[in-house]
Parts: sequence; structure tokens; C-alpha cells
Amino acid sequence: MKFVADEAIDGNKQARCSLKIAHRFNVYKIQQSQE
Repeated sequence: MKFVADEAIDGNKQARCSLKIAHRFNVYKIQQSQE
């Protein structure tokens, strides 16, 4: 059971990481389009 829980936590971290990257990318696109 613990192994499954660790897997879920890792998945959570990866999801947060890709969310941050997507957010930065969106901010970057917005800045580019405003110029």
C-alpha cells in the first residue's frame, strides 16, 4: 500500500511541476502578444 501512496505523491509533484511550467509559458505568451 505504501508503494502506491508514494507513486501518487510522485504523480502529484509532477503534475504541480508541469502546471508551473504551463503557467510560465502562458505568462510568456501573454507578454509576447502585448508587445
